[in-house]
Amino acid sequence: MKINKYLAVFISAAILMSCVPSMAFASDTDDMVTEETEETEATEASDGTEATGATVDEQDAPPPQASDDPEPAPEEETVTAEGSVDHYDDAATADPVRYEYNHYDFDTHEIVREFPYCSDYTLLSDVADTGSVTLTNGKWYVLDSNRTYNNRIEISGAVSIILRNDKKLTCKNGIHVGTNAVLNIFCEQRYLGDTLGTLHAEVDLSDNSPIGGNVNEKAGVINIYSGKIEAIAYSSQSASIGGGHNTYNVSEDNGSAKSINIYGGEISAINNNNGAAIGGGRFG
Repeated sequence: MKINKYLAVFISAAILMSCVPSMAFASDTDDMVTEETEETEATEASDGTEATGATVDEQDAPPPQASDDPEPAPEEETVTAEGSVDHYDDAATADPVRYEYNHYDFDTHEIVREFPYCSDYTLLSDVADTGSVTLTNGKWYVLDSNRTYNNRIEISGAVSIILRNDKKLTCKNGIHVGTNAVLNIFCEQRYLGDTLGTLHAEVDLSDNSPIGGNVNEKAGVINIYSGKIEAIAYSSQSASIGGGHNTYNVSEDNGSAKSINIYGGEISAINNNNGAAIGGGRFG
């Protein structure tokens, strides 16, 4: 009986020992399966899919992380007028022209001074002094150097001129601002030590106005917002700024002007004959 008892204990121990490796192997297998499943889920999550294989909605996707080395900001573009020069006359750093704009505020009943920019313009140095000098409707012109025109300048439509500091525009036969024309005159914004840009217009034996209408013609609209203006009628019977000579009182309108508005600047108008300094010519 004792032999059988010891034999039964021995057999039970052998069976138990044979099961231990299997259990350990099963435990290791479960750990491997768990680790493999976690790696699979991590891989699938990084690919933008859930563990079930469904695609993540783009709206629910996390925002991209900022890089440690962000890309440099793009360079700012500067709009410039071709061929223009800056305040220091350095063509390599050309920029828009800032001009002085004085105008009347009807709400406050005061003259308001502003300094807007002009970046789309034509240089007067590019306008040749040919038999007919015409400044075109809707354009801005900038006096970029001292210029002299021996031919009368024609204003076609509405034209604006900016006089740069320390520069002088000389019109030996004046500027024609006909009945349907508009001339706007500005100067560049001044800095310390700058002198006003100057427009000098004159006529001698003609009865045309230095700045305004021709003989027997009503001048159009003349707006002076800033700048130094010199208008001299030596022997003309026109106005220095305004209408031409109305010979023999042909019509009441002839020799007058639609409108002359002076908002700022330094104005010198001289008439050595029978016309007004500013306003109408003789009989105008």
